[in-house]
Amino acid sequence: MLTRQIRNVLICTMLGLGTAEAGPLENLNPGEWYEVPNSHMSALTPPVLPDGRTSNHNVIAAYSGAAYDSTRDRLMVWGGGHEDYAGNELYAFDVNTLRWLRLTDPSIPAPQSVEAAPDGNPTSRHTYDGLEYIPTTDQFWASNGSLWSPGGTGTNGTWTYNLSESPPRWQRQADSPGPDKLGAASAYDPTTGLVWFEGKAGMLSTYDPSKPSSPWTVRRDSDTIPLHAAGAIDPRRRILLVMGNGEAYVNDISHASGTVSQQPLNSSGATEVMTSQTGSFLAPGLAYDSVSDKFVAWIGGPNIYTLNMDTLVWTKITPAATNTVTPPDVTASGGTFGRFQYIRSKNVFIVVNSTDENVFFYKLGIGTAPPPPVKPAQ
Repeated sequence: MLTRQIRNVLICTMLGLGTAEAGPLENLNPGEWYEVPNSHMSALTPPVLPDGRTSNHNVIAAYSGAAYDSTRDRLMVWGGGHEDYAGNELYAFDVNTLRWLRLTDPSIPAPQSVEAAPDGNPTSRHTYDGLEYIPTTDQFWASNGSLWSPGGTGTNGTWTYNLSESPPRWQRQADSPGPDKLGAASAYDPTTGLVWFEGKAGMLSTYDPSKPSSPWTVRRDSDTIPLHAAGAIDPRRRILLVMGNGEAYVNDISHASGTVSQQPLNSSGATEVMTSQTGSFLAPGLAYDSVSDKFVAWIGGPNIYTLNMDTLVWTKITPAATNTVTPPDVTASGGTFGRFQYIRSKNVFIVVNSTDENVFFYKLGIGTAPPPPVKPAQ
């Protein structure tokens, strides 16, 4: 008697349906990179740009980041600003189709040194590591940055792009407290549903999307972080790691209230991840991997670095012998910021560092990501 699996294969073959095949991400082995062919974001440059330019190059190249929409498996990229790019259009790379999407068109005209364009959308800005996706409210979240203008006006402006609305739309939220932040590090906390945010001028705060009228809570009003930094959260140990410009800081976020202290990361091992970057003053790609239970950093090229928070030891991971792909060095101003993300559903990492380069994926290890932490009852 034929087994059910063999019988189904024969039926599909006779009907000309074929059988499902694994895609390139599923076929990745640990230690291997994959380069998506023909995946330049520049192919989606709008036909008309607000300042007469012919390229969207500085959406990525000029101190800007990204966030990962885990509901739709899309890397969402937004940036520009200062004197680099006036277009405020929003892009997303769909991991299931391996194709770029332009979700919005640029606002025309694009006024300078103001928070919102005449159409009500936020104006272009350097976004640094100030972008997050909030799954509980299905929102792409952005806060602070350097607005489009020759002078690079700083802003406290906070916005959400509400993806579940039809059609999706931008909506301004309460401004962040304290001085405007030229430079930012942020991270979404899956345990509490909060976004943790810190700017170069200091002031560590949380943003609670369930309290739109008063979402911000200041947790520290001192210390500073580098201009070019990235943040990530270890939800198991309740640690916020902020890293960049050769510096790294640990924040204990285990307490629901009170002041959060900032301590330097006293690590050992392959600490060249802190300083050996192409160029200077760069923010690394930084994420937490729930399978290996480690922070993972990327600073360009083929190597990956992992940080064990129990031993505080960095380990350099070189490519597997079977690897045939090497991502280029980082050329974007300021570094990678949030354009390096861990994809829980695929157990791979994604990174993009230029509108004129392809998108890359990396597989660290074997395993299945555990489900995200459940937010505790209030």
